[in-house]
Amino acid sequence: MTDLVIGAEGFLGGALARHLAATGPAPLTTRQEPPSGASPGLVLDLGRDDVAAWPVPAGVGRAFVCAAVSSIDRCARDPETTRRINVTHTLALSRRLSAARVRIVYPSTSQVFDGLDPRPAPTGPVNPPTEYGRQKAEVERGILALPEAPHAVVRLAKVFGPASVLVADWTRRLRLGEEIRPFTDLVLAPISLTHAVRVLVAVAGHPTGGIWQFSGREDLSYAEFAARLARHLGCPARLVRPVASADAGVDLGHLPRHATLDSTRVAQELGIPGPGPDEVIADLLGEGE
Repeated sequence: MTDLVIGAEGFLGGALARHLAATGPAPLTTRQEPPSGASPGLVLDLGRDDVAAWPVPAGVGRAFVCAAVSSIDRCARDPETTRRINVTHTLALSRRLSAARVRIVYPSTSQVFDGLDPRPAPTGPVNPPTEYGRQKAEVERGILALPEAPHAVVRLAKVFGPASVLVADWTRRLRLGEEIRPFTDLVLAPISLTHAVRVLVAVAGHPTGGIWQFSGREDLSYAEFAARLARHLGCPARLVRPVASADAGVDLGHLPRHATLDSTRVAQELGIPGPGPDEVIADLLGEGE
């Protein structure tokens, strides 16, 4: 069974493509022709192309639909354009894939919840407070309603990779002895890019579909996460200078109290427990390798 990665130029899609390429050629899509010598590539631009007529590659059994505009700010500023990409064209592509008997694995987000309660259940109601969350929730419903295969929705909490801008900037500045000002009133339950890819691949290999959720084990503020990062780096705690977003002159809009998800199904059926923040940081810094 061949896997197809839709959106291999992105943060998550790129990591999936690299992981799958380690075990053999895996077709992928990019918005432009892939460079010579790269994995087999197919041009697909959800903002431009007629996805309803896009030729599904022969032999594909599963597709990770990762292409999306994932910026919360951009979705809020330009809901019309982002909705065309994230909802209208994503659902049209999903219908085409499903009609070709391709099983869909769709990475979604904890942003479909309002964050008022910890560990919301996958079967519970969604209440997205952001345009981005509303778009993802709409696509979830559309994909799960497709009849041809046991499609899967995988809701992920905040995903960090070693090259994530925030982590890379904090790490660089702390190592230089510079202060950082993380927010005290913004919460996360982080997972690493390694964890996210592992869960998506495991879900793709599981015979059942539906909703899967995965987050870190605990809620913590960005300030608490930054303090743990400083400890891992062996940097003085005084370099972490927490600040409320309002005091920093930043309007974050909705501020959820919780970011954790009920990840019981992933833990029980896939054997992958939600990581603690120190495990995530160790993975980001390459500790233990």
